[in-house]
Amino acid sequence: MLFGILAALVIAPTVIIAVLTILRKGRYPEKSYYNCFLNVILGPMRYFKIGPYKQGKLDLQKAMRYAMKKTGLQDFGDTTFLDAYNVIFNTPVHQNLKLTNLGYIMYQIELNQTMLRRLTFLQYLKDCPQITDVPVRSPVFVLGLPRTGTTFLHRLLSLDPAVRAPLLWELLAPVPKVRGESKIETFENDRNKRANAMRKLIKTRQSMGDNALQHIHEIDADLPEECIMALTDELPIHMSCLYSAYMNFEIFLKENSGQRAINAYKHYKKVLQLLSYQVGEAKEPRRWMLKCPIHLFYIKEIANVFPDAKLVWYVISNNNVILVSNIPPSPLCFSCLGLIVILSLPFLQCVH
Repeated sequence: MLFGILAALVIAPTVIIAVLTILRKGRYPEKSYYNCFLNVILGPMRYFKIGPYKQGKLDLQKAMRYAMKKTGLQDFGDTTFLDAYNVIFNTPVHQNLKLTNLGYIMYQIELNQTMLRRLTFLQYLKDCPQITDVPVRSPVFVLGLPRTGTTFLHRLLSLDPAVRAPLLWELLAPVPKVRGESKIETFENDRNKRANAMRKLIKTRQSMGDNALQHIHEIDADLPEECIMALTDELPIHMSCLYSAYMNFEIFLKENSGQRAINAYKHYKKVLQLLSYQVGEAKEPRRWMLKCPIHLFYIKEIANVFPDAKLVWYVISNNNVILVSNIPPSPLCFSCLGLIVILSLPFLQCVH
């Protein structure tokens, strides 16, 4: 009798979870079974607002408090970046986002990590002010619309041993744990620890169903990646709010141009300086090879911060450019929209 009761207590919830997972997969076929499973088992926790859901609605202020508690630091520098984020966060599109149970946690992690990175980055610059003396000579910016082959071109150009492209793990965790005039071996050990941590994070996210991007954009912690993450401390363009920024792109550009964008690129430059500094290239750093579609909208701001920058503009058809893509515009638009959808799927119930 007791055995039967215990068996029922184990089997019944298992069956219910399995059925709910299958039903969810049927409703959202683009999501993996594992993603659906995690969202099902997290449901009760979110309903009762316990565990990661106890803080309720997510916002920047909560992420800032988390970062301050975690680091013991308080200086976020120029806080006008909050205005940039709040403009997007207050749009109807963002207010009406329906986060999945798993998406809520991932969104929370994104915001927390952004604020943590900003705090520790600014503190590191205070501790090592010589970083801002590291030259950033004639960086190359690969420009072009998404899905036109710019990633292939960027990684091809990055093979030149005289240049350097930021790796994905570096962009996710650019701030060393060591301080001061440390030996290059000390920095290398620290870099290996950060790289391993980011490799695990990426694998974890992929196991949660965040692997769809791999089919259209190769992702690896040790590959050159778009430098968009070096701008996210200033502009609301990290993965969790990319959909909202895209759906409100006119508002985004209006609010994030001119001096605000110049400030973002000044911050971006300091990230590059820090990355050069920690690999022993404080005096004669390799030339940076950079790429992100958003640079297309900020050529003037790039010229302001990097007056000797070189631009490689990869476009559909124009005789006055360095390289030309022959991809017709219609498939390009569908491919670009597909990319936005795939980037948003881990966070949202559905993406239109």
